[in-house]
Amino acid sequence: MALWAASLPKRNKLAGTNVPARAAAGLAGVLLLVAWTVVTRIQIGYWRDDITVFSHSLGVTRESYEAHFVLGRSLQQANRVPEALSHLERAVALKPEDSLALNAFGLTLSRSGRRQEAIEMFQRAIAADEKDPDPRKNLIIAHL
Repeated sequence: MALWAASLPKRNKLAGTNVPARAAAGLAGVLLLVAWTVVTRIQIGYWRDDITVFSHSLGVTRESYEAHFVLGRSLQQANRVPEALSHLERAVALKPEDSLALNAFGLTLSRSGRRQEAIEMFQRAIAADEKDPDPRKNLIIAHL
């Protein structure tokens, strides 16, 4: 932008004023930079961690499987089990045959003391993807 401003004529002849074109271009560049800085600072608030990113995402698109799934997993890892349950339950409702969501929901149910429901989710996850070993392992642990 600085090179462009330097290449402009000394005076702004189109506007018929004595204001140097370089000063106007420089001011426009500074204002644009300030605007971008403000927008960036706002966005950084949304990008703090997965919980803030996907909470914001759900504020914009409510029926996103991915947003519910990742938010539920992130909440579970943050030990916010009741909140995680609602998002993982929604993820399973949106994609009932997704073994990852079923397994994550089962783990969260198990952590909340709902063992029988967890076992059912692990069984559904195994049926959805017989090659994934995680639901089998979690099913064995749930039966102990």
